[in-house]
Amino acid sequence: MKEEKLRYAILKELSEGNENPTNDLLSDIVTLDDIVKQARFLEEEGYTCGTDIEENVIWYGELTTRAKNNLEENYNWSEAYNLSKRLGKWIVFFAEE
Repeated sequence: MKEEKLRYAILKELSEGNENPTNDLLSDIVTLDDIVKQARFLEEEGYTCGTDIEENVIWYGELTTRAKNNLEENYNWSEAYNLSKRLGKWIVFFAEE
């Protein structure tokens, strides 16, 4: 799994108003540990502000300008992401390139 794509998926879900995308992203190839690791990265690197993680429970913060710019820069992932979400087949999106 590409970590960059998981970060994109988290940001995309948050940008669409999903306040807690964790359960939506869990799958055979995306674990809770993967999501926690990337949620920490997003907070530490300034993509979110106010994210809190305790015992693998994530309360996501607000998206920053950096996050919004990241979504725009990776717009080419949007179609594959949306298709994967509709089909419920995350492997289509998260598979290694």
